[in-house]
Amino acid sequence: MTVLFLRWLPIAALLTLIGFAFGWRAPVAVIAAYVLFFWRLRLERRGAPARNRLRSGLAAAASVTAAGAIGGVLFGGLGFIFAVFIAIALALPRVSRLY
Repeated sequence: MTVLFLRWLPIAALLTLIGFAFGWRAPVAVIAAYVLFFWRLRLERRGAPARNRLRSGLAAAASVTAAGAIGGVLFGGLGFIFAVFIAIALALPRVSRLY
């Protein structure tokens, strides 16, 4: 219980401070980025049954689309551009491992 408390308390405190300083959009963006990052990490640890270009390309396109949608809804056009840029940068190593 103490480990769980010590792991999540700093994150909750950070989100509270960000929410107080920037409004509700920043904590929601941090939570969404945190969830998407660990979801992708979990999927990559599990490993794909067969790595092929189509599956990796579709997975990269889906992560870029999801990040762009979240960034666009929360922060408008600039958030969309930033989120897509970050998602492409994170998806590139996964695609390039096929070659």
